Order: sequence, then C-alpha cells, then structure tokens
Amino acid sequence: MKLLTKTNRIYLAFSLIIYLLTAFTFYQIIRMVIYDEVENRLRVEKRDFETYVRTHNSWSNIPYFVENKIVVVSVRGSRFRKEEFSDTLILNRYDNELIPFRQLTFYEPIHGIMHRVSIRKSLIQTYRLIEVITATMIIFLGLLLLGMFWFQGQLSGRLWYPFYDTLSRLRRFDLTSDKPLQLDQTEITEFTELNEGLRKMSDKMRQDYRSLKEFTENASHEMQTPLALINAKVEQLIQTKQLTEIQTHWIETIYQASRRISRLNQGLLLLAKIENRQFSDSQAINLTELFLKN
Repeated sequence: MKLLTKTNRIYLAFSLIIYLLTAFTFYQIIRMVIYDEVENRLRVEKRDFETYVRTHNSWSNIPYFVENKIVVVSVRGSRFRKEEFSDTLILNRYDNELIPFRQLTFYEPIHGIMHRVSIRKSLIQTYRLIEVITATMIIFLGLLLLGMFWFQGQLSGRLWYPFYDTLSRLRRFDLTSDKPLQLDQTEITEFTELNEGLRKMSDKMRQDYRSLKEFTENASHEMQTPLALINAKVEQLIQTKQLTEIQTHWIETIYQASRRISRLNQGLLLLAKIENRQFSDSQAINLTELFLKN
C-alpha cells in the first residue's frame, strides 16, 4: 500500500469519527436548547394556570390555553411530588397517529381538593426543526469531509511529488553506467537532505564499484601471468630425462597444485564478475530440468 493511500485512509477514518462525534454533540446541544425553550413555555403556562385558579378558585375545560393541552385530575393522599417534565405520546384524533408531547406535571389545590395538572405541548414542530437542522448539518459536514479529503489528496500529491520522483530515479539508477545519480533540488528541507544523502551514497557506491572492478581485472591479470609461467616451467621439467622418480613425483604434485590454484582463481574471478553484474547478457535457467537431463 502506498504511503499516500495509507495516510489518506487514516485521515478519512479519523475525520469521520470526529465528524460523527461533532454531529452527535451538536444534535444533543440543539435538542437541549429546544427542550429548554419548550420547558420555559410550559412554566409560563403553569404560572398562567395558577393565576387563573387563584382568581376564579375553579377550573373549567373551556379552551383557555389554545397552544397547549391541559389535563386536570383530582388525587388523594398527602404526599405529592414536585413538578417534573416528561415525554409522552398522544393519539391524534384526526389522523390516528401518535404525536410526541413534552409534559409538565404539578399539583394544585382547587376548591380545597388537590389536583394533578398536566400541561402538554406538542413536539412535532420541534422534532421537525431538529430533523431539518440535523439533516442540514450532516449534509454540510459530509460536503466538508469530502472537500477536505479531496484537498488533502491534492495537497499530499503535490508535497510528495519530489519523493516519488526520487524513487523513480533510484529505480533507473545503474551502477555499471557512467552517469551519476541526478536528483533535483526541492523546496522541502527534508527531501533536499534526503536527495543529498542519496547522491553521496550513490557516488560512494560507484567509486567502490569501479575500485572493485579494477581490482578484479588487475588480479586476474597479475595472478594468471605467474601461474601460467609456473605451469610452463613445470611442463618443461617434466619433459627432462635426467629426473629421478622422486623428483618427477614432486614436480607432478607442484604441477597439479598450480593448475588447481589457476582454476580456483578463474572461478573466484568469475564469481566476482557475476556479483558485480559485469555480464549484461543474462537469461533464466531452470536448474531442475538441467539436473534431470543429466
């Protein structure tokens, strides 16, 4: 996996988590603010209800409150809870659907009898407002995420272009060629230092390669010449008739050792040339088929 792909995936995953948390937090804040507004209105309606009851000392089901629904039920007992807010669902008699309401429940004496009063306010408009705000927020956050992801990809591609250009030139670099490694100057300090280090390393490698190649060629010449001379002189000694049997045996031993050293030298020089890639013409060989044929 490429570095830019890995970086973009991590950035996208991190941004997605942050945006989801932001969206959830924003939704909770909007919901809390709207609920607070609804509850404040319910408290105002509560004060109006209490004022009405104190003034008339009674309560009728006449639609005194147009916006909210009020349910008054007489209760018995001496222990009454404080006011509390809750969510409830009420069946709409027109379309037979359950409608969400925010409800404020408190207790108020009427004609000396304690009553439980529930003032309810519809949350349909509130929910619709929350849905619209949430949908708008998700759309804008999604567009922002896509825009940031696209911008991050474009910016990263431009910033990392010198790095990929350096990689491309390193792949084409050849030690056997006389051309040095050419790397452009960049505006980014880190890439400039990287290119400078690679240039120094490539120059050192080319110098070592040339030194090793010269050593291999010189060793091949300097060692083969005395070995060939030794072999020639030993062959002349073998042809001499005045040699005893023991001398002939010793000379034969020297001759075989000299030839072994010569073959060993040729093999080592060949391995050095192969290791240094001095043979440009190469082909793949299937050793299994070669062994089976032999």
